[in-house]
Amino acid sequence: MKSILVVSSVLGFIVASLMVYTAWQHNPQEEFRSGKAVNWSHLLSLWLSWFLPVSFLLSIVGVAFRKLRVN
Repeated sequence: MKSILVVSSVLGFIVASLMVYTAWQHNPQEEFRSGKAVNWSHLLSLWLSWFLPVSFLLSIVGVAFRKLRVN
């Protein structure tokens, strides 16, 4: 069970970080950075909005596969 949570958290971290990197590169309407100013609250909310659902769904899928495999 612990390994499922670790793997889902790591994959969620990777996906969320890639989404923040993409937003940083494209920076629509200078929402995330403008000149030298960085809007950390928007970046954090974007990161959390990807990390939480991805890690949660992957952990549910991992637990379901483990239950199916054991039974």
